[in-house]
Amino acid sequence: MPAMSAGDFERTSSLAGRDSETGKLVASIRERKHLHIHGPRGSGKSALLEWAFDNWRWIDGTITPIFCRNGHLLRDIVLHAAAVLLRQFGPLHHTDKFGRIRTFRTYDDLKSATIPVLKQIVFRNLHKHPFFVLIDHCEPVTPRLNSLLTALYDRVPVITASRESWDLSDYSFRGRLAYDRLYLAPKLRVDYLEKHDSIAVMKKLSGPAQLPEYEEEAFCEEVFQ
Repeated sequence: MPAMSAGDFERTSSLAGRDSETGKLVASIRERKHLHIHGPRGSGKSALLEWAFDNWRWIDGTITPIFCRNGHLLRDIVLHAAAVLLRQFGPLHHTDKFGRIRTFRTYDDLKSATIPVLKQIVFRNLHKHPFFVLIDHCEPVTPRLNSLLTALYDRVPVITASRESWDLSDYSFRGRLAYDRLYLAPKLRVDYLEKHDSIAVMKKLSGPAQLPEYEEEAFCEEVFQ
């Protein structure tokens, strides 16, 4: 894995103690593997996905991420995916069953489309470029969402995140979809501790050399401001 720059390290500061998890996430992206991240609320699932999105060029600049932050609604997922494709390729086209062609040139055009039209646009354009789909807050997994994930499975690698682990059943009867799993346990938050205990924990995790070179009291004031 390439060495991280100072800027990269700064962006990972909120993920202290997550080296193993970020390593697995990076490996999944670079190896084009499907991954399901699960864990209780506040365990850092969204922070992990945001970190990947912010550092995408460092992870693999050959892939374009499609980051759907709201996985609750199927429409939000396909609308956002179509918007990314619009930025990538320019005007998008849809042909209905009567052979009529509709062109989508702006985001507002896409907003007026139905879910089936948006899905067709997405599926017909994903093969044109290496993409990677990230879906946060992916719960509950309704049959419609499950169907979408099944359809995406052979087209593009997908990373999902939700509070509970769930089985991705393939509705075309090929068996369970092969997603790797990553469980996030709740992290210890230093702001729940007394100041001197917080410093002791941070020294233990980071090592004295990585702490700021000034008085501990000033360090406390910065951390707890």
